[in-house]
Amino acid sequence: MKFLDESTVLESIRASLSMTDTATLVVAFWGNGAVERLGLDKPWKSLRVVCNLESGACNPAEITRLRAVPNVEVRTDWRLHGKVYLTQNIVILGSSNASSNGLVVEGAAALGWAEANIESSERKFIEEIATWCATRFQQAIPIDDGMLDLARASWSARRSFAPVAGSLTADLIDLVRREPNHVAFENIKVVQWARKASPEANAVFLEALETDQSLTGTDIYEGWGTDMAVDDWLIDFNVGKRKPEFTGYWKVVFVDERNDVTFVRPAEAIELPALGKLSVRAEEYERVVKAMAQAVGLGRGPKEKIARIADVVAKL
Repeated sequence: MKFLDESTVLESIRASLSMTDTATLVVAFWGNGAVERLGLDKPWKSLRVVCNLESGACNPAEITRLRAVPNVEVRTDWRLHGKVYLTQNIVILGSSNASSNGLVVEGAAALGWAEANIESSERKFIEEIATWCATRFQQAIPIDDGMLDLARASWSARRSFAPVAGSLTADLIDLVRREPNHVAFENIKVVQWARKASPEANAVFLEALETDQSLTGTDIYEGWGTDMAVDDWLIDFNVGKRKPEFTGYWKVVFVDERNDVTFVRPAEAIELPALGKLSVRAEEYERVVKAMAQAVGLGRGPKEKIARIADVVAKL
């Protein structure tokens, strides 16, 4: 019996699988790159896999790659939460799923998790685990293309709710710095503006308020085209004054494309599923404005600009 943590488990699993052409993997969650990292893309006499595709925590693209390997049969069991890597002579089981470091969470958030597994070559123990794996495989359902289509939608939705590595915090800059490519940050943008809305835009605004009560309490931007989209979060700075002024957080609720007017609602903070209420610390405002000058973004005049929060944080 041997203990394996997150730094040793992948090497041990890969080594055990490299010495056989027959194995059973009853592992709930699969992330990007698992086939390559585990060394599964090779000749197999028989490789049986059970995952939990219904959970929304299996990357459908990786399951598709796995199914394409010759002599591999992949099934799904919606009840599965176990993680077992079984060959004729070795079994490894514990907390490690099949992904970059044994976790369903992909990217930077997967790097810091602590894993606990055991490896055993004890014959009676392997036989007991083999019986359990055989039962799980028999009761699991073969995966078809239709199931993968449904799983892709579930996977896409779930990614927005994935946590960011590290301790809980309401500091948006800190979270973006930890994992800039997190899908939840895609719709957060920093906006610098200097011009007020035109009389024509204000007329559109007032008419909209009269005809649609759901827009009560909103304000508008003018002339930003498709750079702002419904459900975007905006971190707003008025740069028309001598000293840039932070004017708050705004969520895009409606875009009048014909008149190029964007309706936004004020908020105390940016609210993201699973990540909570996030904000930029006041002492960071000046640095954010300076970073905007270097960040990749779209300009709307000498001073006006919009950029993704990740691109701004990269220049801080």
